[in-house]
Amino acid sequence: MWRRDYHAAAAAAEVVLARLVHPQLKGYRALWNYLAGSAAYLAGQKGNAAMTAKAREHYAQAYKCAPDLSWLANFARSQQIAAADRDGNDLYEPLRQAERLSAQLAQLGTIHERDFAKLEHEILSGLQRPETFERAQEQLGSLLGFVAGKREEEGSPDPWWISGKGCIVFEDYVPMQSLSSM
Repeated sequence: MWRRDYHAAAAAAEVVLARLVHPQLKGYRALWNYLAGSAAYLAGQKGNAAMTAKAREHYAQAYKCAPDLSWLANFARSQQIAAADRDGNDLYEPLRQAERLSAQLAQLGTIHERDFAKLEHEILSGLQRPETFERAQEQLGSLLGFVAGKREEEGSPDPWWISGKGCIVFEDYVPMQSLSSM
């Protein structure tokens, strides 16, 4: 940031964010998302529209980590409103999805493939069993860079994957017999 290399500063903050995975580190994730957002915002001010979109994403993530900070909530909301007013539609969502996918892979590690192979096995074996099918489907969506989830409520759909304004909603029928015997 001091050298005005805002792109590199945002990238460095994202390296830190990839390591802050423990649930008790939400405060630090909020701080580092804010710092990454600020660096991306400044890079965007130099004409890099993709960095402006990245700044909005980091500010939104900072707010998700620290929703009790009213100034951060107001700041994230104003960034989202300004973006919606400017864009009308979101041309940068494929980039953000690719960034989420990249973050997932970075979190799994780049030195060896042990953690990726473990997750891959968990997803593939989960898709073979009725009792773990939906969880595996949700994990697959997250790995692919979607915002994925599942709610256990009356009338709620099975897993869903969101990317920008698009949403894939699943309504699975998994027979109670083993899927591998089908």
